[in-house]
Amino acid sequence: MPVPMTTFQPIATGGVAQQPITSFNYENIGVNIDITPRTHHNDDVSLALKLELSSISGSGFGGLPTFGNRSVTTVIRLKDGETSILAGLIRDDERTVLEDLPGLSAVPVLGRLFARNRRERQETDIILTLTPHIVRVLDLTEADLRAFRVGREGASPFVELPPIDTPPRDIKK
Repeated sequence: MPVPMTTFQPIATGGVAQQPITSFNYENIGVNIDITPRTHHNDDVSLALKLELSSISGSGFGGLPTFGNRSVTTVIRLKDGETSILAGLIRDDERTVLEDLPGLSAVPVLGRLFARNRRERQETDIILTLTPHIVRVLDLTEADLRAFRVGREGASPFVELPPIDTPPRDIKK
């Protein structure tokens, strides 16, 4: 969403008069999710999760919008196909709404008969379900883990990697 920002610059060097310069900054509004998965050897998946909810919360000086942000950062470890629920980003909005008949509500003294103020309260909660699925599992063989040379020929020894016990895995379809 574009948000106008106004700054003031002097018109001439040493002058007192200022010229307004308006530029626009863009703000992300809505739900932004950043997930970084990491698989483990036993088909567990760790999810580094950052969830941000941003919205226009009102208007400030000069009618410019003000923004409300809610965020959560966490790490969740789940089995392949297991579901987790993330909730609790609750927001309460309360506002006063004027309902009136145009023109008649502006009449002095009688205007109150044609208008009323009503209070609205709205509670919002975001519920997010996460279910990781491992799409591909690499089967490592001894040939994949054999020693290899690093650097120039004859200048460095072989780099030995420790043996890895890899149990056979069934690929789920």
